[in-house]
Amino acid sequence: MSTTTVTSVPNPSVFGESVTYTATVTGITAGTPPWGDVTFVIAGGPTLGPVTLTQTGVDSGTASVTDSTLAVGSHLVTANFVNSSDPLDNSSGTTIQQVNQSATTTTVTFVPPAPVCGETVTLTASVAAAPPGSGIPTGTVTFIISADGPTVPGTLDGAGNASVTVPALSVGTHQVAAFYSGDANFAASNSPLTPLTVSPASSTTTLTISPASPVCGETVTLCAQVAVVAPGTCTPTGTVTFTVAGGPTLTGTLDATGQACVTTTAIPVGTHAVTATYAGNGDVSGSTDTGSVTVGQGASTTTVTVTPASPVCGEAITICAQVTVSPPSTCTPTGTVTFVITGGPTLTGTLNASGQACVTTSALTAGSYTVTATYGGSTNIASSTGTASITVGQGVSGISASISPSPSVCGEPVTICADVSVGPPSTCVPTGNVTFAVSGGPTLTGTLDATGQACVTTSAIPVGTHSVTITYPGDGDVLGSTTTLPLTVNQAASTTALTITPSTASCGQSVTLCAQVTTTPPGTCAPTGTVTFTIAGGPTLTGTLNASGQACVTTSAIPVGTHAVTATYSGDTGVAGSSASGTVTVNQGVSTTTLSFLPASPVCGQPVTLCAQVTVASPSTCTPTGTVTFTIAGGPTLTGTLNASGQACVTTIAIPVGTHAVTATYAGNTGVAGSSASGSITVGQAASTTALTITPASPVCGQSVTLCAQVTTTSPGTCAPTGTVTFTIAGGPTLTGTLNASGQACVTTSAIPVGTHAVTAMYGGNTGVAGSSASGSVTVGQATTTTTLTSSPNPSTPGQNVTFTATVTAVPPATGTPTGTVTFVISGGPTLTGTLNGAGQATVSTNTLTTGAHTVTATYGGDTCFAGSTSPTITQNVAVLPTGTTVTATPATIRLRFNGTFVIPTLSATLRDASNNPIPGQTLTFVANSVLGPIALGSAVTNASGTATLSNVAVPPTVITASTYTASFAGAPGLSPSSGSASLTFQPTPLLP
Repeated sequence: MSTTTVTSVPNPSVFGESVTYTATVTGITAGTPPWGDVTFVIAGGPTLGPVTLTQTGVDSGTASVTDSTLAVGSHLVTANFVNSSDPLDNSSGTTIQQVNQSATTTTVTFVPPAPVCGETVTLTASVAAAPPGSGIPTGTVTFIISADGPTVPGTLDGAGNASVTVPALSVGTHQVAAFYSGDANFAASNSPLTPLTVSPASSTTTLTISPASPVCGETVTLCAQVAVVAPGTCTPTGTVTFTVAGGPTLTGTLDATGQACVTTTAIPVGTHAVTATYAGNGDVSGSTDTGSVTVGQGASTTTVTVTPASPVCGEAITICAQVTVSPPSTCTPTGTVTFVITGGPTLTGTLNASGQACVTTSALTAGSYTVTATYGGSTNIASSTGTASITVGQGVSGISASISPSPSVCGEPVTICADVSVGPPSTCVPTGNVTFAVSGGPTLTGTLDATGQACVTTSAIPVGTHSVTITYPGDGDVLGSTTTLPLTVNQAASTTALTITPSTASCGQSVTLCAQVTTTPPGTCAPTGTVTFTIAGGPTLTGTLNASGQACVTTSAIPVGTHAVTATYSGDTGVAGSSASGTVTVNQGVSTTTLSFLPASPVCGQPVTLCAQVTVASPSTCTPTGTVTFTIAGGPTLTGTLNASGQACVTTIAIPVGTHAVTATYAGNTGVAGSSASGSITVGQAASTTALTITPASPVCGQSVTLCAQVTTTSPGTCAPTGTVTFTIAGGPTLTGTLNASGQACVTTSAIPVGTHAVTAMYGGNTGVAGSSASGSVTVGQATTTTTLTSSPNPSTPGQNVTFTATVTAVPPATGTPTGTVTFVISGGPTLTGTLNGAGQATVSTNTLTTGAHTVTATYGGDTCFAGSTSPTITQNVAVLPTGTTVTATPATIRLRFNGTFVIPTLSATLRDASNNPIPGQTLTFVANSVLGPIALGSAVTNASGTATLSNVAVPPTVITASTYTASFAGAPGLSPSSGSASLTFQPTPLLP
C-alpha cells in the first residue's frame, strides 16, 4: 500500500508569491514506473494536476506543481495519488499553506513638478506590491499636504495609481505624503515626505505711450499693463515705476485689471528711453518693458508785412515778421528772423516778447521783389517762413551819340559811343548795356560805365551806306531810350598766289592746290567766297576761302601727263577779285604682285585657293584692275579678276599629287604697271582610317561571321579610296574583300575555329589615298548542345531488355552535328556508353534492371566544336504486378489539456498484404473526417509489425466535429493503395497536463 506526503515552499508565503507544492509517494506496490498521477486539491484555491509521478526510487516518486493565486489565509492542501494499475494502491497526504498579506511601497509624484502661483497641481500615489509579493493593490490613498494644504483622499485604479487635483496652493514649499490604508491582500504603506515648491508666477509688462508723437508742452500718458504668464493665475498688485531718461520718474498703482497709468507735460523735446518697472508682489514676479518717446518741436507760422506798400527807388522800406506757435504746443517762440529779398539785401531781426521782428532798408532798386522771412526756430519751436512782394518804380533816361572816323574803308576799325543820362526827380544811376545796330552790318553791345557812357569798336561793317540805331533798353531802375546816326564804308583790292603740292605726282597720288588771297592796304577786310581751280585735261575744282584768306582743294583724279592749272578768286562785296596760274605733272604708278596658297600643304582632292595680291607702290593710290593669270606646271592654267582691294583668287581641286611651280602674272592697266610672282605647291596623298566590325561579336563554332572594313578618307582629303582590304585571322583563314563605292569591304566565313583570334584589316591604299589598318579580335565559343533521353519499354519487367536512346543537337545559331560519346548512368543498374551516329544519336540496351524505380541520365561529353550537355533525368520503372493491401485503423480519443488546447494521445493503423502479412517501411497518412472538411493529422512509417503510430498529436478545436479518422496508404511498387477508418471520440475529462 502506498503512502503520500505533501510539502510546500515557501510556507508561509505572501499574497501573489509563487508556491511550489511537492507530493512524495513511497511504498508503491502495483504497476511499473511512473505508476500513476498526483492531483493537488487546495481548499479555497485551484485543483492542480493530474501530474505524472517522477520515479525517485524502486517504489517511490515525486510530483510537483506551482501556484501563486491563493488569497490571504490558511489553506488545506491535499495531494491524491492515483495508481493507474491498481486503485487499491491509491493514497493521499495533506499540509496547511499559510498565505499572509504582501507588503507594499507607496511613492508620490506631482504634475507639474514645479507649479507656480494659482496653477492646479495633480498629486499621484503609486502603490506596488513589494517582492516576493505580486499583484495590484486596491483601496484608498490619503494625501496630506503640510502648512496650508488640504487632506485629500483618492482611490487606486487598476494600475495601482491614485490621483487627486489640488488648486490654488500658496507660494512656498509644502511637504506632501501619501498614506495607503491597505486591503485584504496588501498591507498599508506610506510615501516619504516629498517637498512640493510653488513659485511666484511670472509676469509680463507692456508699455504704451499716448500720444505716440507729442510736441513741446503737450500732455503725455504712460501706461503699463501687467499680465500673469500662464499657467499662473494669481493677480498682480502694487505699483509700476516709469523712468523717462532725461525727464521725470513717475509712479502709478495697478488697478483691478493690472494697469497703471501716469501723465506729464515735463518731457523735454527729443527722443527719450522710457522704462516701466513692475516690482512684483509675493505671488507674482516683477517684470519690465521699455519703449521710447520722441517729443517734437511745436509748429510755427510766420506772416510778413511791408511799409510803404508802393516805394520808389531809394525810399526807406520797413519789413516786419509775426511768428505764431500752433496748438497743441504751448511753448513761446524766441530767436531771430532772417529776411531775404530776392535781388536785394539779406537782413536779420530779433523776436520781441510778442513774437515780432522788424528791419528797415533803402537799398532796393526799381523792380518787383519777393521778401522771404525765415524764423530759424528754437529748441522747442520749429522754424517757419512767410513771404511778401515789393514793387519799386523806374527813372527816365536820354541818349547822345558819336562815330569816329566817318566815312571809313572796308575793314577799318570804327568806334561808336553813346552817353545815357537819367532825368530828375530820379537819382538812380543807369546801368546795363547799350545796343548799336548797323543796318546791313553787325549789331554790337556796349556796357555803361560809372558815368553812363558805352562805346563799341568794329571793323565788320560791310561796304556801303548804313544807318546806326543806338538803343538803351533800361535797367531795373531806369527806363530805356533810343537814337539814330548815318555811316559809310568803301571797298578794298586783293592779290592771289597759287601753290601745287607735290608738283610732280604719281597716278592716283593726292595733289593739293592752294590759293592765298590777300587784301591790299589800306583795306583790312578779309576776303571771302570761293576760288575756282581749272586743270587742263583734268577736273575743275572749287575751294572756299578760310579765315586766313586761303582756299585749298585736294584731288587724286589728275590723269597721267603734264597739265596747266589756273586759280581764279571772283571777289566779294568788300574785296575785289584776282587770279594766278601754274603746271602739274602726273606719272604712272608702280605695282608688286605676291602669291599665296591655302592650304599650304594640301592633300589629294582638297580644294586649293591661289591668291595674287597686286599692290601699288606709294605714293601712287591708283587701283589696279584687270586680271591675273595663274599658271600651274603639270596642272591647270586659271584666270582671276582683281577685286576692289587688288586681290584675285581662284580655287581648284585638279592639282595632281606632286610638287608644282606656280606663276601669277598681272598685265597692268593705264595707271598701274604690270608685275608677277612665282612659287611652288606640293599636293600629298590623303590619309585614310580603317574601322573593323565583326558580326556577331561572340559567335559559336560553325556560325557564319561577317568581317567588314570601312575605309574613310581623312578630311580635308576628298579622293575616294579604291582597291582591296586583306583580312588576316590569326589561326584562321586570310580573306580579301574589294571596296565598294562607299569605301566598305566585307567578307563572310564560318571556318574560324573555337578560341580567341586576332583579326587585322589592312587597306593597301591607291595613288591618291594612303593605306591604313584596323585590328580587333573575335572569340569563337563552343556551341551549346541539348541532350534528350528516351527509354523503351517503360515500364518494364525484370529481365526484359530496355533500350535507352540519347539525341544530341546543336543549339542555334550553331549548326552541324555533334560527335563523340554519351554516358548513360542508371541508378541501381549498369553505366553504359554509346557513340553518336551521323544523326547525333547514341543507343544502348540492358536487361539487368531489378524491380523498382531507376533514375537514368545521359551525359554527352562534347567534342572540339560542341560543348557537353546532360539530359533531364527520366525514371525507368521495373515492377511485377502489384499485390493487394489492407489498412486497419485503431479507435482514438480527443483529449483537452489544462492550457485549453486539444490533443490526440495516440493514432495507430496496421498495413498488411493480401496474405495478411505485415508490410514494414511504408508511409501511412492520417486525416480526421470533420464536418467542416478533412483535417490533416500527420503521417508515420510502418514498423516491423506493419503498424504506423502517431503520439500526442496537437489538433485545432474544430477536430471535435469529427467522429472518424482515416489512415491511407498511397501504394508503392508491387503494392496497391488502400485505406481504413476508425472512430474518433472526444473525452473532455479528466484534463491532461
